[in-house]
Amino acid sequence: MRLELCRRGRSLLTLTMNVPGPDKNLPRWNEAHGRYALEIEGALKNHVLYMRERKTPAGAESHFVTDLTAHELKRYAVSLEEGNPVGRLLDADVMDNKGNSVDRKSLCLPSRRCLCCSGEAKVCSREKRHSLEEILSRAEEMLELYSSVNPSGF
Repeated sequence: MRLELCRRGRSLLTLTMNVPGPDKNLPRWNEAHGRYALEIEGALKNHVLYMRERKTPAGAESHFVTDLTAHELKRYAVSLEEGNPVGRLLDADVMDNKGNSVDRKSLCLPSRRCLCCSGEAKVCSREKRHSLEEILSRAEEMLELYSSVNPSGF
């Protein structure tokens, strides 16, 4: 499906949440996803050619087909992930219209940081440095902190 979508424009942004644990569809996570999907839609409104949302067993997904280059879109996605208190819980993947993924490395940007420490997320995950309980606790703390600061949010 993503390959079909990315061919409709110059690039595709797929927004999901980095939801630890087996239950990917808790209301709180879906609300957070919805909030950021709306933010993206508003920020990219002049560039979105097509948008699709769906719920899957892996959680909520939003797909934005745009007229931006994949590198422009990835820079925006990284700014979203890094520019707000729960941005680390977002996962904004970008593909060009040929189906090639654009990652941080291709833009000479640093890797994502771990939720629990300052280490590289991929390394911590691969080496299982943190328990699922520790990761879930940290993710929930991030959502709770943001909710208390922005009560009209989620």
